Amino acid sequence: MINYIEPIINILFSSVWGNNPPETYTISENSALIQNHPALKFYIPLKCADTIYSQHSDIDLEEKALAFLQNNSRLLLLLGNSGAGKTTFCRYLTLKLIDGYLADNQAPLPLYLDLGSAPKDQLITTTLNRAGLNEAEIESLRKKQKFIFILDAYDEYASKGNLLNQFDKWQAKIIISCRNRYLTRNEEISLFTPLNLDTNVHEGKLLKPLYIASFSPAQLTEYLKKYAAADESPWKDWKQYLQKIDSSHTLKGQAANPLLLYLIVSILPGLSERGEQLNNYTRDKLYQAFFELQFSLGQSASGWEKFFHLAQDLAFAMFLAGKNQTAEPGLLESYGLSLDNTLSSLFPIQKCGENALRFIHQSFQEYFAAHKLYSETINNKWENLNKKLLTQDPAIIYFMAEMKTTNDNLLQIIEKSKNNTDIDKASANAASILNASHFSFSGLNLAGAQIPGADLSDAMLEQTDLTGANLSGTNLRNSFLKDAVLTDCYLQEVEFVDLPYIETLDSPARCLAFSPDGTILAAGYSNSTVILWEAASGRLIRRLSGHSAQVNSLSFNCGGSILASGGDDKNVCLWSIPQGELIATLQGHEDWVRGVCFSPDGALLASGGDDKTVRLWDVVQKRVEGVLSGHDDVVMSVAFNNDGSILASGGYDKTIRLWDSNSGNLINTFNGDVVLCICFSPDGTILAGAGEDHNIRLWDVSSGEIITVLEGH
Repeated sequence: MINYIEPIINILFSSVWGNNPPETYTISENSALIQNHPALKFYIPLKCADTIYSQHSDIDLEEKALAFLQNNSRLLLLLGNSGAGKTTFCRYLTLKLIDGYLADNQAPLPLYLDLGSAPKDQLITTTLNRAGLNEAEIESLRKKQKFIFILDAYDEYASKGNLLNQFDKWQAKIIISCRNRYLTRNEEISLFTPLNLDTNVHEGKLLKPLYIASFSPAQLTEYLKKYAAADESPWKDWKQYLQKIDSSHTLKGQAANPLLLYLIVSILPGLSERGEQLNNYTRDKLYQAFFELQFSLGQSASGWEKFFHLAQDLAFAMFLAGKNQTAEPGLLESYGLSLDNTLSSLFPIQKCGENALRFIHQSFQEYFAAHKLYSETINNKWENLNKKLLTQDPAIIYFMAEMKTTNDNLLQIIEKSKNNTDIDKASANAASILNASHFSFSGLNLAGAQIPGADLSDAMLEQTDLTGANLSGTNLRNSFLKDAVLTDCYLQEVEFVDLPYIETLDSPARCLAFSPDGTILAAGYSNSTVILWEAASGRLIRRLSGHSAQVNSLSFNCGGSILASGGDDKNVCLWSIPQGELIATLQGHEDWVRGVCFSPDGALLASGGDDKTVRLWDVVQKRVEGVLSGHDDVVMSVAFNNDGSILASGGYDKTIRLWDSNSGNLINTFNGDVVLCICFSPDGTILAGAGEDHNIRLWDVSSGEIITVLEGH
């Protein structure tokens, strides 16, 4: 073991334990301490899924994480809802991996970091500095030690840069936890896929996230058995908890979340003793009852009220600052407190380091921030609601929706925004809260409303009058907009459909082609590059380099295993899609290649270009089968009919020529305008040609007659 590993393990152990580490600790005691960690006391092995849409799963999360540590992938992104158990799992895994390192010091050393309180810059270096290591020792670690960086709560991290580039010099596997839906798919690409600094393109294989699944009935039972056996449980029969949970449809649904389950079992005995009705016990009520219990039953009502207002003010200050911690000496002094206080009576607020406060769980901060805005809104106070868009912390929106802020108050804000653009944030927040509470906007007059940046996803907007409304940056994904009036709306950066954004190079894309199954989109660029994208996610699969000039045309073969590209370097390139390798460079054209096209069976490839010729290539033998001459100018486009018997070519000589693909003989010539592109109908009976005169002509292939001319471009 490197002689300065010991202080790293000590600071690591402290970070995993948080504010209440055991008074004595030796590294050899680690295994036993896993069982005594306060956050792991009721730990139930979590399950995971490969998709966010799986409610339950039998896949063991620990097994998947350990399998990741043995494979060639570098990064695992672990996603889960608030309270799903991300932090608990990360701490559990860290302590288990410390065991592995202590048993074999050639194993990777885990390093757990709570990103909510982590340094913004030089994350690992600064952490090791704090452990007492100097630059020389840190440099030695880079070269000699393998690590597993476990980075918890990315959604609370103050710096949102590309983490992988920060870890390039470290021999490390990386596990990052983050809330569901906090990141868009494009952010997953930009933040967690290596960035090539020379090309400014995110390259390499994109991570496939794991999603923590909700508790199953079996996991719920296992948890209740553990809790009932603990000293703090007033009820010793776990079935008593289960019976009460099952009696309330709201509690039953919430119990699938580990954090909410803990809150439920903490308050159930007290609620039952008071005879409270458990049905419709919303998450808002659940948090309220839990905090009242934890605050202190012996304190006066005025003491509770004072704490509640302090918690609201602290939480809202954190939201405005975009941080999960804050140092507010003036605010604390107004409540007769200071950072020097122990704050032992202010659960769930705790000191963070020497100079700041934080909530022990992010959702607690969001709850109190929402409550502050709620209490002000119902009293028609909108100043704070107008300070920042709540879409930057959607959990606050959903808490406020549960708190049943009256619709009239929120609609009044939107109405007033029609004549007062200065309250556009408050208006947008009001719209987001209404939508989260499943309010229907159908048939309303929202003409001129100022709601830029609102979340109206899945909103009911049938026959809604939005004439002249400011919808800039509004999320309208999957909204029902039948007969909605959008005349003169401001629609900059509006999201209508939840489709991926394809990040491209600075160089313009000149041509596109989908694979036959629609899973891959190929793009050819003016800088000679071909890039393959995963169509569903928008992730970059790989870059293909082989051309030395602009790429003008692309075509997949029928099986999608081969891609052809033609370019200004006079070459036609054949690429293996599974391997991402150049199979062959077909040379013969004497000038730029403008168009390429595979025959339906993939045996032939046609190409046309500025040398006025069409060439047929044998794909298997990778040689030219024939040169078709007859055009008097540049050939811009080539296309096969449905059975591959006819090849069409069109170009600057204002003709489309039909060729017998077997003999190479000219069958017919269609005259029109300069032809830029052509294609056959699926049954091969109609040929379409687009010209420089802005018209599209449809030809009957058998007779050679023009069927119609489409004008409108």
